[in-house]
Amino acid sequence: MERASAWLKSAVGLAAVLRDGSEADLPRRLGSCARELLPVDSASVLLVGEGAFDGPGCDGPAFECLRTGRPLAGIDLRQKGPWPEFAARALAEGYVAAAVLPLGRGGEGPVGVLQLLSSDAALSEAGLAGLQPVQELGDLFALLLGHARTLRETRRTVDQLSGALDSRVLIEQAKGMLAERWRVTPTEAFRVLRAHARTHRMKLRDVAASVVDGTLLLEAGVDARSGGRS
Repeated sequence: MERASAWLKSAVGLAAVLRDGSEADLPRRLGSCARELLPVDSASVLLVGEGAFDGPGCDGPAFECLRTGRPLAGIDLRQKGPWPEFAARALAEGYVAAAVLPLGRGGEGPVGVLQLLSSDAALSEAGLAGLQPVQELGDLFALLLGHARTLRETRRTVDQLSGALDSRVLIEQAKGMLAERWRVTPTEAFRVLRAHARTHRMKLRDVAASVVDGTLLLEAGVDARSGGRS
């Protein structure tokens, strides 16, 4: 019962990160949860696309876990194994056991892995069943990270569309002001705006904003032979 309560507390804390913090806080929180639930000294989140799996020296169990999408448990670093260089580095830092869990199972593959290191040999004896609570948190982490990334991209798209709409409104407003002032068509007014922007290497939006707020006074006789459609 106590173990289930600890897991539930960790899961709620992980989910609350996006409410109280940011996407960048998720890996730190997952590592903290792993250290609370298992006898580990180090819990590192290695995400795809953030440089953790790039360059030389890609020789440890984390890369094997990412490639296969399967967890690796019971790694006794004191025993001869398939990752001698990784084991040597870990032993030099005082660790004797390791485990690696995929972050997100199924679908298009893991978004990364959770690498666990311990100075306690008990980790190498935990087995997959003993790691299951943290594996489930890893799956939750992947789900939350996916939602956070989708939300971030949606907000970026909304901001871009909002900016484009604001620019269009300013340009239309400037066209209308100039067309009324000069008694010309909106198309002719737009040609003058665009010609000024090109001549002075300005953004069309900035030219329009200056016309609207009165800081830029254009003359109807400005050469607009570059033409164009509104």
